[in-house]
Order: sequence, then structure tokens, then C-alpha cells
Amino acid sequence: MRTKREQIIFQAFHDQICRSEFSSGLTLFFGLHGNSSIRYQSAEYSMPAGALLVVNPFELYQVNCSENAEMIAMQIPENLLQLASWSRQNVCFCYASSQNEKQEYQTIRVLFATIFQDFFQNPEQNASGIVTNVLKLVDLLTEHFLISDVPKSNTKREETMRRMKRIMDHIHSNWNEDISLRELAAREFLSEGYLSRFLKQNLDMTYSQYVMGLRLEHAEKQLRSTDHSITQIAYDCGFHNASAFIEHFRQKHGLTPRQYRQHATQKAAADPSGEETLLQDGVTYLLQFAVPPDPQRELPHETRYITVDENVQPRRLRHTWKTLLNAGYAKHLLTAAIQQQIIKIQQEIGFRYLRFHGMLDQELHIYQGMENGQVKCCFTYFDMVIDFLLEQGLRPFLEFSFIPRELAKAQTSIFETGSITAACADCTAFGALVEAILRHAICRYGWDEVSQWKFSTFQINYVFFDCMTMDEYLELYDCVYHAVKAVDTRLQFGGPGAMSSVVWDPRGMRVFLQYATAHDCLPDFLTVQSYPHESSSADANFMSYTLSQQSIPSVLSKDTNFVKTFLYDLNGICREFELPDMDIFIEEWNSTLWQRDLSSDTCYKSVWLTKNICENMDAVSAFGYWTISDLMDERANFDSMYHGGYGLFTYNGVPKSGYEALRLLGQLGNCCIASGDGWYFTQSEREWQLILYNYTHYDNIYRYRYRRLEHPEDAYSVFESGKIVRFQVTFPALRRGLYQIEQQEITRTSGSSFDLWLAAGAPPSPDRAFLQYLAEHASAHRTLTTEQVDTALRLETTLQPLEVRLFRIRKMNFT
Repeated sequence: MRTKREQIIFQAFHDQICRSEFSSGLTLFFGLHGNSSIRYQSAEYSMPAGALLVVNPFELYQVNCSENAEMIAMQIPENLLQLASWSRQNVCFCYASSQNEKQEYQTIRVLFATIFQDFFQNPEQNASGIVTNVLKLVDLLTEHFLISDVPKSNTKREETMRRMKRIMDHIHSNWNEDISLRELAAREFLSEGYLSRFLKQNLDMTYSQYVMGLRLEHAEKQLRSTDHSITQIAYDCGFHNASAFIEHFRQKHGLTPRQYRQHATQKAAADPSGEETLLQDGVTYLLQFAVPPDPQRELPHETRYITVDENVQPRRLRHTWKTLLNAGYAKHLLTAAIQQQIIKIQQEIGFRYLRFHGMLDQELHIYQGMENGQVKCCFTYFDMVIDFLLEQGLRPFLEFSFIPRELAKAQTSIFETGSITAACADCTAFGALVEAILRHAICRYGWDEVSQWKFSTFQINYVFFDCMTMDEYLELYDCVYHAVKAVDTRLQFGGPGAMSSVVWDPRGMRVFLQYATAHDCLPDFLTVQSYPHESSSADANFMSYTLSQQSIPSVLSKDTNFVKTFLYDLNGICREFELPDMDIFIEEWNSTLWQRDLSSDTCYKSVWLTKNICENMDAVSAFGYWTISDLMDERANFDSMYHGGYGLFTYNGVPKSGYEALRLLGQLGNCCIASGDGWYFTQSEREWQLILYNYTHYDNIYRYRYRRLEHPEDAYSVFESGKIVRFQVTFPALRRGLYQIEQQEITRTSGSSFDLWLAAGAPPSPDRAFLQYLAEHASAHRTLTTEQVDTALRLETTLQPLEVRLFRIRKMNFT
């Protein structure tokens, strides 16, 4: 990971094979974990946790960071060194092992960690503080660790290092090929003998020793991370035969490659989460040295002046964010707790469709096997679920999942629910099951009703979770599509439910659309899922890592407009396949990947929902928030009512700030007058609505270190500090009259049950009286005022970070 900002570069090392490098500035190394080392000035410096090493400008070094070690480097560029009056003739020596607690070394650790913290958390606001601490660090090195100010030939040294860099780049790009010393010499226009002496002087080893070491390091990594044969690894790593590889490997390690692999496998089995723990604990270790940010520090202020044009043509709104809501699993819809939450949602907001997983899971007992070639079904619980939804004014968005145990190729489940996520062994029987359900539904509820339902099946994502192959998924999708259309071609069927990473992956959405086009099974509407993660490569181990519920290896996206970016790219793919008018349903979306992210419980969720709904209003046919409630046993092991679950409600029915945000958004009018950065203005009959929000994103440390927080008090520590925004809004069209102005706000003291719970000491299992108190006081604070207006209505209000405010404006005299 290399990140550049304010001209400082941080680089993290873990399980890396690194070439010899140099920098034109000072490079400071900080050991975080394990036993890495740095070869520098013909010596080997061990870098355990807490160790420090400073490398001078234009000095060659080589990092050796094994699989059990982690280290971070900070490069201070020339311009900051000059600002600190660092002479180009200066040479310093600073090395401290973890045991060396001399005060100057400890001060370096504190400055290093504080610069890192400020660099990643709030770089723009901390820019001056970062520079100040860098200058302090350079001054400290100058005062206590300078060993020479004797002039040296910097120009000659720089030329030497640049030549070394060219040579190292070539070696590391071609390390597994036959690279002769003669070839390298010809590239640099040198004699073979001169280059041999040059490399020996700068690497402290011969050319052949360096290349051999590089090949063996690559081989070690393959032995640990792949199941390739010894012979294949030998050829992959540039050895002419396996015997030569085994002999060189034994000379270095005292073990054969096979013995080394067995040892590594046994070690990984004994500690399967070791690497995950290492990567998380390294940053934790570093940050313990940092000076904590000042909680009293004044945030920057910004004023936004808004004048709403009275001549603008209003845009009619469909409020497609109210098209779809998710409710976990089918069996949950039979519980009183979930039913009460749905009733409340429908009374206060009103959605059109409800989607859920697990309709074909064992608990609903729909599939009863095959008899004489006919599928046998029991619809008792199915009918109870559908009856309840229709009573609440909701239509089903039926997902035909998961695979009944009797029809699955394997009894694989990646969820604690026990739902079978393996491929289907008998697609014919599965298709017959789908047809039987649909024919029963039409018989019971009538064609006019069922024709308005939506249908889908398994998501394509399970291919990328290694639950099935792409061919197996496409066969299942094809089967369900044609089963639905066999009942009636007018029934609306969607797919493939691709997560954003699968949409972007060339093996994902495009492969699906190619198949569906070629096999005449294009969905009637496209279904996708929007979770803000960085790339598909981050999701390779998504499910296996989430089982621990301690951390997520994926990186949260830095894109504050992730949903908009995702939809832009998705529409581009639709145009590629000549589907520009294809309906798009975001069947699932959330601000987080993970059911243990405490930000789901904070005011962040309310401002995230407000921002993304307002900025993408009606951009697709549905935004299906996942999910109504934390009462979902997909990941059931939680020990507190606020534990970072996906839900709009806690498992015991207390609404969170995200629910309040949807309730406020539900009060917007049916015409959009204007919108902008942090605001959205609508109109309905005899009323105008203005919703304001002050969004603040996750800080970069949390984005890269997405882990479970130990203390709920830290829930707000994972965001950038943001800014205080003052809105001054003028409505020229609203004049001459008496207006009633209603305000509702979501802040840390209003509309956030999590913050109320936190203020009460965060009891893990509150009694019924306290739950009732939370539920009663979780609503957004509401105030009413009146204002006499002559020329134009003006509103002025200030929002702290992560706050939402709704104004409802009504004219009192309509003459």
C-alpha cells in the first residue's frame, strides 16, 4: 500500500519480496509485528515491534518482511527536509530495537505514529499539524543522531543510486528468466567485470547470490500460498530442474521444499486467523504511540448560500426508494417481533414490495419431495407469510432460495441459518417446485394480484463465494427463468443480484448478460446489490473471514458517491449490451458490508441514507434497504442490543437513526424544486419541504482496517471529523404571508436511540422499562414556529457533522 498526500509517502510491508531501493528523502522504518529485517550499509538490522531505523537520502536498503511480520515506512521528501534546514551533506544514524527506551527514540515513535494518524484520518484539516510534526522529527534527528556533516559527492552518489534502481527494476521484472550479467552490463554500457564489482560493492553480495535469494523467496511464498507441485514451482521460479531447486532450498533453510510446506500448513491450521490478526494488530500497535486528537479542537466552518429559483420547472418524483424493503428470511416473517416492526414501517412510511431470503429453506416446509414424477408441496407457512404481507399493503418480491437439502449437490452453508448455498443437483425438480409455488399462488390470490409480484432466484455472488461454479449458477438461473415463464410469460422475473464487485468483475455481470442473451433468458429487470467495498479482489475471502465477526478484509470505498459511481458504470454495461432502457432494481443496499459495524447504529446511517437517496432520487426502479431488523440469525452471535447489525430496528424492536431518516424522507413532497450539496427541496399541495444533511465519510484508517470495535463509545471515532456547515436559504417564491415552519432533526441528542443508550451507560441487555423509554424517545426532535414574510422567506440553520434536519413549510393564510 503506497499512498501519497502532502508529499509524504507511507508504505506498509507484509509478506513481501522487496528489491533494493533508495529514496531522495529520509526514510523512517517502524517495526509493527514479527521479525522483519532491513539490509542497510552492509549490515542486517532486525525490526521487531517498536524498532526504528532511519535510512539517509540516496542510501540503498533492502527490506525482508516474512509472512509473520509487518512494518511500515515513512518517506520525508526533499522539500520538507529543506524546510527543516536539513543539509544535503548531513548523515545520521538512528537505530533502536524494541528494548531501547531512550527518550529520543520514544519521541520519534510518538511523532511517527501521530503523523500517520493525522495523515490518514483528516489530512486536509491536519495538514499544518502534519508538517509541524515532520519538522519536529527532522530537528530531533539533526540534534541527536547526526554523525557527519563532512561534504560528500552527492551528485556521484545520486547517479550511482539511479543506476542501481535501473538494474534492480530489470532484475525484479525478470527474476525467473535467464538474465546474464553480460546482458545487464550491455544494458548499462558497462563491462561485465565493472558491473560485477559495482553490484558486489552496493549489494554486499554477488549478482548470482542476489538472484538466487530472490528466486528462493518467491518459491517460499508459492509453497505457503499455493498447492502447485514442487516441480512446477521450480520452473516458475527460474530453476532449470527440481533437483537444483531442492538443493538450493535445503542449503538456505535446512529443509526440503516439501518439509517447508508441511511445516507452514501445520502452522496455518493451528492459527487460521493469524494473518488477519496480524494485519489488524499492527496498526493498533502503532496508534498506541500517537497523541490522541484533541476532542475540544474547533472544527472548520463552511457557509452555503442557497437561493431557490422560483422559475424552475418542478420534476415529478416517484420515490422509488420506497419500492422495496428487505426483511431477512422467510421464517422471520412468522415472528411477532418482525411483524410488529413491519406494521410500524407501513403505518409511518409505506413501502410497496417486501423481499426476503429462504423461502425454500427447511423451516417453511414447502418442498416435500417427488412422487411419481410430481413435486409434493406444503403451503401452510408460505400462505401465512403472503397473507400477512398483503394485509399490510405489501406485495411479495419472491426470491426462489435457497436449495432444499434433498435437491442440493452438497450440504454447504455459509450462514448460521443453515440455508443451503450449494449448487442444485436436480434443476428439473427445482423448476417443477417453482412452477408449483406459482400455480398455487395464482389459485389462492388470483392472477390480477400475482401478476403484480416480482420474482428472482439465487444471486450470482455465490459463484464468487466458491459455493458453485459459474456454469452451475447459469444452469440454475436458466431453469428458474423458464419455470416462471412456463406458468405465464407476463410474470416479471429479475436477476442476477450481482454485488458491485461482481458487476465490475469481467467474469461477472458481462458473462451473465452474454449467456442470458444467447440463451433467450434475459431478465425483465436487472437486480444488483450495492455495498461500498473497493474491488472484487477484496472479496475473495469475504465469507470465510466474516465468520469470525471480528474483522473484514475488504476495504471500504473511499468514494463518497459510491452509489452514483456504481450506477453510472452499471448503465454503461447495459448500453454495451444494447439494454439502455432495462429496469434496474437495487435489491439490496447498505452503508456497510458487515453485521458488526457499529456505524450502522449511529447517526452516520441516517445521514448516509439521506445523502444517497436525495442524490440518486429515482435513478433506478428500487432501492431495497437490507434489512428491517437486527433480529436475523444469519450471524446470530451478538452480545449487545447495539452491535452493528444491518437493521433499521434493534433485535428487540427499538428504531435506530436510519429508520428516523427514512421517516423524514417519507415526508418529502412529490415534486422536486431544486437540490444541491447537502440539501433537497420538494413541494406538495400547500406545503414545501427542505431536507438538509452534513455527511462525513469514514476515515482512511478505518477504511483499511475494517474491524469490530471493542467499545461502543468508540463508534464515532471511525469518521473524519468533518466540518460545521451553516445553511442560509432564500425562497423568493415564498412571500407575503404567514408561514408555519416545522423542524425535525436527527442528531446525537435527538432521533438516535443508540446515543440515548450510550448516554445511559450502554447496558447490554436493558430491561423492558428502558426499552420502552428508548422507543418513546428515539424520534427526531420536532419544533413548530411561525414567521411573517414580506419579500422572501429566509431560513438559517447550522448542522454539525452527521446531522440531518427537515423543514416543512406551510402557508397559513391562502388568500
